Amino acid sequence: MSVKTERNERDMKLCMGCMNEIEDHLSTCPYCGFNETALRQESYYLDPGTIIGGKYIVGRVLNYGGHTVSYMGMDAEKNRKVIVKEYLPSDFSTRSEGEKEVTIYSGDGQQQFEQGLTNFLNEANRIQHLQNINGIAKVYDCISENETGYVISEYVEGHTLKEILENGKRYSAEEAANFIRKILQGLVEVHRMDIVHCDISPETIMITNSGDIKLTDFGATRYVTTANSKSLSIILKRGFAPEEQYRSKGVRGPWTDVYALGAVMYYMITGTVPQESVERALSDELKEPSKLGISIPKNIENALMNALNIYQKDRTPSAEVFLAELNSQEVKRIKVKQQKNKTGKIPVWAKALVAGLACVVIAGGVYVVRNTRNNSTAISTNTIVMADLTGKTEEEVQDYIKSLKKQGLEVEYKEDGTVFNLDKPSDTVAKQTPKVGETLYDPQKESDVEKNQTEQTQNNKVEIHVSWNSQTQLHYSDLKNIGNAYAMAKALKIDTNDKDHFIPEQSGGKNYYDLILMDIQMPQMDGYEATQIIRTMESGKAIPIFALSADAYVENKRYSKEMGMDGHFSKPIDFDVMEKELSEYFSRRDA
Repeated sequence: MSVKTERNERDMKLCMGCMNEIEDHLSTCPYCGFNETALRQESYYLDPGTIIGGKYIVGRVLNYGGHTVSYMGMDAEKNRKVIVKEYLPSDFSTRSEGEKEVTIYSGDGQQQFEQGLTNFLNEANRIQHLQNINGIAKVYDCISENETGYVISEYVEGHTLKEILENGKRYSAEEAANFIRKILQGLVEVHRMDIVHCDISPETIMITNSGDIKLTDFGATRYVTTANSKSLSIILKRGFAPEEQYRSKGVRGPWTDVYALGAVMYYMITGTVPQESVERALSDELKEPSKLGISIPKNIENALMNALNIYQKDRTPSAEVFLAELNSQEVKRIKVKQQKNKTGKIPVWAKALVAGLACVVIAGGVYVVRNTRNNSTAISTNTIVMADLTGKTEEEVQDYIKSLKKQGLEVEYKEDGTVFNLDKPSDTVAKQTPKVGETLYDPQKESDVEKNQTEQTQNNKVEIHVSWNSQTQLHYSDLKNIGNAYAMAKALKIDTNDKDHFIPEQSGGKNYYDLILMDIQMPQMDGYEATQIIRTMESGKAIPIFALSADAYVENKRYSKEMGMDGHFSKPIDFDVMEKELSEYFSRRDA
């Protein structure tokens, strides 16, 4: 799709990739490399060339954020590039091929969609009034159309802070402080309007070609209107999201943005993404930059670490206070008394943060029992929560068990399970339940059931399952546990003569798979979760992953793509269709 213009008596058109004018006969843009004859984007996105609000030309998809789609755009009246953001939550809506109107799911889905749309447009309308605030990308217009809503915002020419940092740029403490000050000056005004960004990270901070700093993409997380939203897990930025964002009832506010900006500043100075906030709640190992050998004035370091305190009550409360502390020569460190066991408020791990990378899981276990009659060690008066055992060795697990016993718990230990994982050392913990931060013992609950000894005993029994990493070869008897992989290989005419062992092919000294056929319905974790985990691996980012599912609706195929898969095959499998689509996929990829 192209939009024609006429300049200097030549036929010209707009490139749908970058909105620059190019000669009409060109199919590939000389500026951005976009090819208009390339494979058409997914049907649930707007077609390039679609007009919104009578004047905004929609181009290629820039990104999909779980509930919104961002398109490259052009304001035809003012002849300026823009970002067109469409509200399109996959949980509650879809779009048929060739249509502009959005189809909203009936029932509860409709109510959720409408509430999210209201939030989406209301916030944009408020931000629209903040046209002259430095450091904040402008919002130009809000439109209700096609049964959904659109926000038209400033297109920023430049690079994200993430790109700059990943290219090796490091900032001195003073440089980073000056950088963050510029964002805070604008954020103060935004917070005064009761608007919180909730997704600040190096990805949402732009440095323009002229050197200006812009905070972009407001609203990435606030349009989630149910606790069961599938897309929430891919929104939160690891290392930059504070602990309250992992809790369904966590209270978000200006302090949420303060933590994220503090994490950005820490990354700029140290070159390291801060330790995950929920991990810090269990064992805070985040070191001050000065302890890493970095030169930093004490006042700046204190301001930074105050912003990075784990819990809201201890953290710098607002952008205004954070800015004031960065400008002050005398900043007192907010000291937080570490209480080893009093961690009952620690949230349960979000699904997106599963640490283990498993294709096959056979669970072993640790069994924890509270025995009030025979235990000579007094039970702790503090809440006891589950520690993070992933990556720990046998010796470290035993040390953890000893610590539980010292707190009055009896522990029965078992080990009989493995996870085939070539990327993790053998004989280290791969996966566990309960999840990190879940309560093993709560004295408050103990007191509530003192009248019923039987109930009391039951409430203090917790099973903890642990699986161990193994780099050894898998036997076929184990493979049967993942959807009869042998039968699948046989049907695809893959060599199955050696069915006793399963060893990944070697290339350049690294283990790899040419293709993963991912069953969506699996016992330990579903295929979506497994795919997201694989995509966090360096060796798993480029592996083609195709979903296998009985669900054949367009929204199911769409959701597979959103979760990081390259395609979707519906059951029962038509192997002729599978062979054809895979052949086409690899031909396109290798072209």
